[in-house]
Amino acid sequence: SGIVVRGAGGDGAALSGGRGAAWGTLDLVWPLADLGRGLDALPLFARRLALVPFVDAAWTGGSAVVRPGGAVASVGAELRLDFEAGWLAQGLLRLGWARAWGTGGGDAAYVSLGL
Repeated sequence: SGIVVRGAGGDGAALSGGRGAAWGTLDLVWPLADLGRGLDALPLFARRLALVPFVDAAWTGGSAVVRPGGAVASVGAELRLDFEAGWLAQGLLRLGWARAWGTGGGDAAYVSLGL
């Protein structure tokens, strides 16, 4: 297992190894709409849409991604959609962008679907 920093190494780099690790994230969730809508008779319902700016940071005492004792950080934003599928399964669709520092830097866009 590892620590994931959004935007570092594509859609998130897993940092692992070393004698210690620290990780943190700060999210600010701005609700945009409570949708509560479905698609006709299909069991697919959009619940809530939110804009989420974030800051991620991690440090490991030795990693394949950053030099030993190194750190990586990112800032960005996500558009999150909470939904329900099949009457019981709840999910989260995230469309995001992040800029990372500590791994060569750069911008990364990503899509994540969780059920």
